[in-house]
Amino acid sequence: MIVRLPEEVAGLSRRSVNAQSTAAWGDPVAIIIRCGLPKPPPSPLPCFSVRGVDWLRDDVDGQSFVFTTFGLDPATEVIVDANVASGTQALQELSPAVETQSPPVARCLDVADILD
Repeated sequence: MIVRLPEEVAGLSRRSVNAQSTAAWGDPVAIIIRCGLPKPPPSPLPCFSVRGVDWLRDDVDGQSFVFTTFGLDPATEVIVDANVASGTQALQELSPAVETQSPPVARCLDVADILD
């Protein structure tokens, strides 16, 4: 999946990193993606779909958003500095590459899905 990532995300250029299964954009870094993480368990975090990939959103500190794929095994994490880049735009541009990683083993559920 890393080799399929775009050279530019949210108007930021890709930069070199020395960590495996990781890519980054911006100088200083504003967007980081890491793959090969453990699949997250069901979560109360907001979950939404972007271009066929389900993502959990964690508003860590109000300055950054951490998006983790839900239903992919292994999982992928995207960290976006909200002061520099749009998380929505970053996921729109990264999801096509992330989707090629593996077929989903689970999907996001809405509260209404559970209550029906």
